[in-house]
Amino acid sequence: MIKALLWDCDNTLIKTAELHFAKHVAVLKGYGIDLDDRFRPTIYSNNSFQNWDILSKAFDIPTTGEDYIAAIDKWYQDNIHTLQIRSGVVEVLKLAQENGLKQAVVSNGRTESVMAGLNAKGLTPYFDIILTRGDYTERKPHPESYLCALDKLGLAPHEAIAIEDDPKGAEASISANIPTVHYRYSEDMPPVLEAAYSCYTGVDFINYMNKVIHGESCT
Repeated sequence: MIKALLWDCDNTLIKTAELHFAKHVAVLKGYGIDLDDRFRPTIYSNNSFQNWDILSKAFDIPTTGEDYIAAIDKWYQDNIHTLQIRSGVVEVLKLAQENGLKQAVVSNGRTESVMAGLNAKGLTPYFDIILTRGDYTERKPHPESYLCALDKLGLAPHEAIAIEDDPKGAEASISANIPTVHYRYSEDMPPVLEAAYSCYTGVDFINYMNKVIHGESCT
C-alpha cells in the first residue's frame, strides 16, 4: 500500500521553466547581453549556481556570481505571480491528503526558488517535508535525494510513489527503487521506459494517481 507521494518541484508541481529562463534573459539584457534560445536546455537542466558558471564562461558579465544570483532571484520574486500550477496537481495533492498519505518535495533546486514558488501558489501546506539542493550532496540523476526523503519519512521504496517531469529526475527515483510516474513536461518528450506510468495530460495524471492512491497496483 502506498504511504507517500514524493514530488519533484520545478515543472512537475509548478511550471517554472519559462520564468527561470526569462530571469536570465532579463538580467543579462541589463548588461547588454542577449541570451538566445540555444541556452534554454542548459538553463532548464541546471540550478542558478551552475548556470552562472556556464554563462560567465560564455559571456563577459561585468559582475560577481553573488550579485548575479541576487539579481536573478529578485527578478524571479518580482514576477513569481505569473507562475502556473500544472494541470491535475492540486487535485492529486488534495486526494493524497484526504487519504492520509504523506507528501514530500524532492528538488534539485535551491531553497530560495523552491520555497518562493510553493509559497506563491499556496502549495506549502500539503507537504510534510520539503527537501532542496542543500539537503544532499549529489544532484539528480543520482538517487541520494530520494533516499534521503525515504529515510526522513521512515519508508521503504515500495511504500512511495515518485512524480517527475524530467528523465534525469525519473532516473534518480528509479535508481532508488521507487515506483515512478513520469508526468512529462512536454508532449513530445519520450516516456521513461522504466517508469511505472508515463503521461502528459492532467486528466491522465489524475486518473492514474486516483487508482494508485486507492490501492490499485502502480506497476
